[in-house]
Amino acid sequence: MGHGRVVQSLAAHRGALTCLAHMRAPRSLLSGGADASVLQWGLTSSGVVPTPLRTLGAHAAAVLCCCGGSPLEAGSPLGASGARDGTVALWDARAREACVWRAAAHQDACTGVGIVDGGWVVSCARDGSVAASHIGGGRQRLLRAAGGGPAQRCLQAVAASHSLTNVVLTDFLRTGYIVLASLLTSYLLQAVGGAALTAGDGGAAYIWDVRAMQLGGALQVS
Repeated sequence: MGHGRVVQSLAAHRGALTCLAHMRAPRSLLSGGADASVLQWGLTSSGVVPTPLRTLGAHAAAVLCCCGGSPLEAGSPLGASGARDGTVALWDARAREACVWRAAAHQDACTGVGIVDGGWVVSCARDGSVAASHIGGGRQRLLRAAGGGPAQRCLQAVAASHSLTNVVLTDFLRTGYIVLASLLTSYLLQAVGGAALTAGDGGAAYIWDVRAMQLGGALQVS
């Protein structure tokens, strides 16, 4: 097996760079860092533009996760991020004032965030909570309260219209690096509608039915 090579490196944040996500419109990258900032980077056929397009904004604490828009909306300029203080922010990369809203979604560090069809930003946290904040104003619904389950470490938004027979979640647990493949069939996703997948401590993965605002199913994988 061949070995990859570094083709480009960038000086991005003051301190650790903690997350990256792809934005669809404009075609760009989001990055979040321990310096609490969220940056937008231009993409070209030859790589990443070495200077950020803009600083979208900042949290009051280190950014731990970020995401691009809904899987259904190829032209979406939206992105979201979550921070160590439990806040979630929604960003519009095309707007002059990029921050659409900030919400105190969790009592502990926000470890995963995703935008699902139906207009919801779903997030999970170290205290086990899972929340949904509406794109139109940040109105919140709690899918699982703090302490209602093990710490959640990552989140992936899933669209029902995609023929996803292999959904991959990668999660760094205390026991090591786990790649979870073929978690759900496309049939289940079509039955549930827009969904979010989370995984964390205890080796279980969960699918959240965002339309019904409830747990749609769980799978023990380790």
